[in-house]
Amino acid sequence: MLTDKAFAGADTLATSYTLASAIKKLGQFDLIICGEKTVDGDTGQVGPEIAEHLGIPHIAYVSKLEAVGETLTVLCDMENEHYLIECSFPVLITVTKDINTPRLPTQIKEKLGGVVTAISMGPWRAESVMRDALSRGANDAFLLTDKAFAGADTLATSYTLASAIKKLGQFDLIICGEKTVDGDTGQVGPEIAEHLGIPHIAYVSKLEAVGETLTVLCDMENEHYLIECSFPVLITVTKDINTPRLPTFRNKMISRKTEVDKWGAEELLLVSDKEKWGVRGSPTRVRKIMIPSEEGRKGKIFRDVDDEALEEVMSVLSEWLKG
Repeated sequence: MLTDKAFAGADTLATSYTLASAIKKLGQFDLIICGEKTVDGDTGQVGPEIAEHLGIPHIAYVSKLEAVGETLTVLCDMENEHYLIECSFPVLITVTKDINTPRLPTQIKEKLGGVVTAISMGPWRAESVMRDALSRGANDAFLLTDKAFAGADTLATSYTLASAIKKLGQFDLIICGEKTVDGDTGQVGPEIAEHLGIPHIAYVSKLEAVGETLTVLCDMENEHYLIECSFPVLITVTKDINTPRLPTFRNKMISRKTEVDKWGAEELLLVSDKEKWGVRGSPTRVRKIMIPSEEGRKGKIFRDVDDEALEEVMSVLSEWLKG
């Protein structure tokens, strides 16, 4: 915390300069995360100005994020537009209130008891995400990180995660996010359930009841479904599942000292087939990721009735049928 009479009365420029100076003093960094804006000034300028002082790129209005290898891919919400942006490190991002590291498992633990274990697969950078989960109430955190796991598509990713869950042993409820912001497939959660041979429920927006069975509300486009299921079960949840809660300072300090277990190929060899990991276990390849543009219907009027006009109509229809 920076506190001194010399810092008092600062506007956004002076505030950002002072914070940037402290960051420079701390040394090397990869990712700086700032809130979208303060509740008093409400300008949203401090984060981007810190980045300018440090000479690094910045991305504003981030609503979803995921570290992917050596780059960061984020989803930005700007009014009614959504943008998928990839950036190398170091980078500064300002996040909206929709950023929600899943709090649901700890909510259930507070109500019913039990143990919450956080699991993720990714590069060593993802350790910070696991520490965030610990600070928000997880009892244990496991990061699957190994070159053998690299380049995995959804099938290989879900197989590796399911193998780690099998190694950990008995469980009642597995909670996954709806989808990642880079692949955006929504397949990994359901595929984990298939590998484990348990039921799954997707697009869960609300937990109605948790007892001997689980009752959830699912939102699928304009329809709502109330579903009851026995345990064990896997669910994928939307951002409407809860309201984000910031970790306490005490829990953040404890999470820094808590070990994040890292499992690689050696730890999973006894419970899985290495031929199903990473690139070798991936039947699909991603050639390009893009957000398709939305185009309305297009019309064309043919006014002539001669043979030439007829040939033109047949040519247009032929091209349309070819797709």
